[in-house]
Amino acid sequence: MPSTPRNRTVSRLQPFASTIFAEMTALATLHDAVNLGQGFPDTDGPAAMLEVARRAIAEGVNQYPPGPGMPVLRQAIAEDRRIRYGLDSDPDSEVLVTVGATEAISAAILGLVEPGEEVVLIEPYYDSYAASVALAGAVRRTVPLVTAGDGFAVDLDALRGAITAKTKMLIVNSPHNPTGTVFTDHELRAIAELACERDLIVLSDEVYEHLVFDGLTHTPMASLPGMRERTVTVSSAAKTFNVTGWKTGWAIGPRELIDGVRAAKQFMSFVAGAPFQPAVAYALTNEQPWVVELRQSLQGKRDVLGKALTEAGFTVHSGGGTYFLLADIRPLGETDAGDFCRALPERIGVAAVPVDVFADNRDDWKHLVTTFIQSTWQITDDELFGLGSAPVPRGTFRLICLTLIHCPDLGSAFARMSDVIRALPALAPLSIEKGEESTRVSFAVRAREGVAEPDVAERVTTDFVLILLHRFSAWLIGKRVRLRAVEFPYSAPDARLAQDYDYIFGAPVTFGAQRAALEFDNSAMRAPIIQTEETLEEYLRESPIQLMSERDYDSTASAQVRRVLELGVKGRTSTAEEIAEMLSISVPHLRRLLRRDGTSLNQLREEVLRDVAIAGLRRGESVEVLSARLGFSEPSAFRRAFKRWTGDTPSSYR
Repeated sequence: MPSTPRNRTVSRLQPFASTIFAEMTALATLHDAVNLGQGFPDTDGPAAMLEVARRAIAEGVNQYPPGPGMPVLRQAIAEDRRIRYGLDSDPDSEVLVTVGATEAISAAILGLVEPGEEVVLIEPYYDSYAASVALAGAVRRTVPLVTAGDGFAVDLDALRGAITAKTKMLIVNSPHNPTGTVFTDHELRAIAELACERDLIVLSDEVYEHLVFDGLTHTPMASLPGMRERTVTVSSAAKTFNVTGWKTGWAIGPRELIDGVRAAKQFMSFVAGAPFQPAVAYALTNEQPWVVELRQSLQGKRDVLGKALTEAGFTVHSGGGTYFLLADIRPLGETDAGDFCRALPERIGVAAVPVDVFADNRDDWKHLVTTFIQSTWQITDDELFGLGSAPVPRGTFRLICLTLIHCPDLGSAFARMSDVIRALPALAPLSIEKGEESTRVSFAVRAREGVAEPDVAERVTTDFVLILLHRFSAWLIGKRVRLRAVEFPYSAPDARLAQDYDYIFGAPVTFGAQRAALEFDNSAMRAPIIQTEETLEEYLRESPIQLMSERDYDSTASAQVRRVLELGVKGRTSTAEEIAEMLSISVPHLRRLLRRDGTSLNQLREEVLRDVAIAGLRRGESVEVLSARLGFSEPSAFRRAFKRWTGDTPSSYR
């Protein structure tokens, strides 16, 4: 009879066998939920930075780089700190490139702390700290943050009391994961004085150094008196430039400390990824304006999510930085964040993370959940793509609906929708103009306002939002919403599409307007919101909008590509690279999805050209006109292609 399998994981690592992030992500996937428990962004970093990485791969930068990191990146890191904080570092001996910040943290603990020595953490803490302390055979001691107003503060007396004769290292994380707290200068100076007094090494995790809000500033621990010689500072490209998968981080400190970090790091990964290092160096030097925009965007998303959670009944702890926002579940009658978060994906289609898993004193934190603001309504072109049926990821749709059903009437809901639109990267805020008999709700594609002809991706974004606003309205008040007019900020691609939109909206449609707009009767704007959380699930099952999970959405790739190809000559002749860019996916991903649909880009292009040609011939267009419009070099080439497509001649379709 077979014996029960034994747990062969070493005892010091058994508590870390799985992570809460994996558990919550699995539940989000199972229930098609919006995953506000994921620790990574929904959008890529600066395009020029990505291009530098692509070019490095193409030019053969694919073998082992120098162990400490490429000189170009170490120099860029040192120069960035000099310019930003006035801190000088020798790029050759005081800067070490690592496989992400997590490796830098682990290597610092393994390389600088002896077994049996103590490491003090401020809780809640990033989960890798505890695992790294265990790997080193060291002893973990914790000091909890305390509530201060609507945020948190360091308990300096408790911190002093936690230091013993065996304490070797103190880990400081500001801006703080997962509370979003930005430690004050007073707190940091008090920590620095304690470290100097007790001769402690400080491991300063500053990966969110650029993501601080509300006019706050980040103070590096190493900049404080007496701290340069005892601080290892850790940072990363992941959170600064939205490239978490590149795993490019670094440690900075005096040579005698960095030597210890390097000694451990070289036997963990040996080197960090080569082609990403010149790209990160480029970004540190050239992409700071992009970082400013990211910070502003995240602050806006924090505000949107914080307002929505407050309206839903949570008490929100508004952090001053990072990706994170904490919410207290006790006003909802809940007391256990773990149970609450495990039920949340199925219950309302949102995943979050309980905070108590990041603490040793778990009872102190069982009432709090953390959410990632990087995921807040960060709707990409990939999600926005589609006309007519307007596919929407189910979890995203559910989350937005939940923010609107508490409004008293449709006019108030549109004001609330304005906050949602503000969180969409591609769109300008809603403009709501109320007249005597009607109300005009309009918006513009942010980057293209005033431009006569938006490109294909911008048209699709515009069309989707118009349809979504119209159908939201009908659902919220429980009856058809009468529109007086609909306006599109581009010329009609063809008569058929214009007729389609007349049918979809049930109102006169105008193309070529300055802004996209819906004009409502004021009686509709006064209509009360009748929906509740109880009616939402039924609507999600029967919604006229095509709702689908993110997994299902990939299966519509061929339909999306076909729509791109249908929307004009440029689309029909677009390369795979251009179409992939329009869809916000990579070319290999595009080709994989099309293969799964049993088709290819060339096949779709041929089908669209055939359909457009037949429609043009039936409208009376000449072969010469169609040949030029469809990009053929001469009419005879068009005739040959038409014969291949249909087995017939153009004259047969006149």
